[in-house]
Amino acid sequence: MVFDVKQSSLPALGLLIAGLYALFTLIPNSHSLMVSWPWVLVWQFAVSLPLLWLLLQTVQTRRFVSLGNTLDLLAILLLAALLLNILFSEFPNQSIWYGWSILGLLCLLYALCAWLRQGIQEKLRKLLLFHA
Repeated sequence: MVFDVKQSSLPALGLLIAGLYALFTLIPNSHSLMVSWPWVLVWQFAVSLPLLWLLLQTVQTRRFVSLGNTLDLLAILLLAALLLNILFSEFPNQSIWYGWSILGLLCLLYALCAWLRQGIQEKLRKLLLFHA
């Protein structure tokens, strides 16, 4: 099965992730909204989007871009600590939920790094023109 992912759809996915992150960061009482029914579905969708973005980029480029500068080793250590936390937690269900959000953060870092490395000169030029 081959996915046909357009190049323009990946930054749109990144903007959707940023918008949902801002939504759950800026809304008052967002910590309790994340566990109430209508919002928990949106929160689960928002936490799953970075993984989807990373998978789409990996399928499109057919390679996995590393963070470099031994940051990959720190990511592996963070995942190992996360796994140990889930295994030995007193409340494993809550630990899995928070672990899922940390996994989303790592996927977001890798996806953002891969997106920035593809045509960085053009992206920097657009960013500087946007700020001017």
